[in-house]
Amino acid sequence: MSEPYVHLPILVSLVFLSYYLCSSRPVNFLGGSPLNRLSWLRASSPFINALIDSPSTRWLAFQDGKPLIALRGTDPRLALLTTADVEPFLGSKPYVGQGHQEGRIPAVDLPILDAARFRGAPIVFLGVSEPKGNDYCPTTLPEELASVLVGTPFFSIDVTEASQTKLDHLVQTSTAGTDGYKLSFAEARAATRGLNGFDAGVFAEARSMVDWNFRNKVRRSWRYFLILLSVVPSVLCLLRFTSLLRLGGMETNMYQSSVVVQ
Repeated sequence: MSEPYVHLPILVSLVFLSYYLCSSRPVNFLGGSPLNRLSWLRASSPFINALIDSPSTRWLAFQDGKPLIALRGTDPRLALLTTADVEPFLGSKPYVGQGHQEGRIPAVDLPILDAARFRGAPIVFLGVSEPKGNDYCPTTLPEELASVLVGTPFFSIDVTEASQTKLDHLVQTSTAGTDGYKLSFAEARAATRGLNGFDAGVFAEARSMVDWNFRNKVRRSWRYFLILLSVVPSVLCLLRFTSLLRLGGMETNMYQSSVVVQ
């Protein structure tokens, strides 16, 4: 073998290695979320409530798992709603960290109730799209951090249980709907065909969260707990009554046995 052909495999390997190092690594479509999820702040009710009130916050609405899509011509995109658009579905404040009574915070200081939500449509904090990194100082109060946060917070909201009248009003009066776009809830697989990488990543995260909450019935756990509390005393009373009947039967049998022996 001549000298040039001996070094050909090495040259080919170097070319592929340089291409791999210099090019950006591929991210699967629908597989990479562009949002910072801020996992250590998701359970902070002051932080989440402050973000919801922020004018820069955007919402993705779902009905039976179908995303709300804005269509102009043949160019589909996610319909990004403002908090004012979805406010009729949110219920009364506080939006998270709700107590048993409407408008109140939990009476018991439990970590599991920090981000509790028992009324209104189910919502999920998806994360923040950051043009540049924020300075997350651990000593800064959550509500103060939310006020100086640079970026766009994203939430999802599941309006499956909302009336058709409220849904029609949302489609007709929302900011996206009055900006020349036609809004509709579209089947997810067909809706994502024309989305860009950013919208596809945000949609995939939001759809998975909405689906998980729907399957696990998280928002109804408090209702089930109250039902359980009302049922348990009745069951205990029934068991007590049954045990008394058994004791009465045993005493009757013992009395009859003593009579026979005498």
